[in-house]
Amino acid sequence: MGTKVVMIVTVAENIKTIRKKKGLTQKELAELIGVSVGAIQQFEYGKIVPKMDTLLKMSNKLNVSPKDINPEVKWDDYIDTESLSKEVKLWESITQTFGEESASFFNDYLSLTPEGQQKASEYMEFLMQKHSKK
Repeated sequence: MGTKVVMIVTVAENIKTIRKKKGLTQKELAELIGVSVGAIQQFEYGKIVPKMDTLLKMSNKLNVSPKDINPEVKWDDYIDTESLSKEVKLWESITQTFGEESASFFNDYLSLTPEGQQKASEYMEFLMQKHSKK
């Protein structure tokens, strides 16, 4: 049995085991990640291995690491270096334009949950009304 065959069987078993532990049917998992039931069956029967975007959706919705599903996956396989490069350039621009402290503040804001961002925005609006330079 070659390495690829072993990996497909392992991924298939992992998907089925995790899905069952979460109490989901194949249909429910399919709906959760936006694929057909047939695709889930193919994953679980070891016919195909989920593509990276499907693997990430699946791991996110099942609240497990992508490595729990596919132990062979490497971080480099799903890092979007082009987007990351654009993000780095954006942060450099923000830091140069507004300074280190402002960039840090903005980064903290982005790390908040959507509810936290909403609260921070509301508080910032309050502060602006009360303390802005006239």
